[in-house]
Amino acid sequence: MKVKHQMEYLLTLAGHALDGVVKRNKEGDTPSAAASVLALGDNASKVLMVLSDDQTELRVMENPYSANPTFYSIKQFVAGRLVAS
Repeated sequence: MKVKHQMEYLLTLAGHALDGVVKRNKEGDTPSAAASVLALGDNASKVLMVLSDDQTELRVMENPYSANPTFYSIKQFVAGRLVAS
């Protein structure tokens, strides 16, 4: 069974770098009234991103201060959706 997640990024742009948080919610879940983009909860992670020189790829590092940060890239738009690898 596939579980889809909605991802929301709250970022600050500085040149080709972005700094902020990413929040994930299971598709169809309704966030509580107390939850907000600014309130970091269990479903939010610190994120750092760098836009490639040709502006076709975002290189992402989640949880940069942890012992095991997560790395991935967002490479293109397909039919209005981001494709991550």
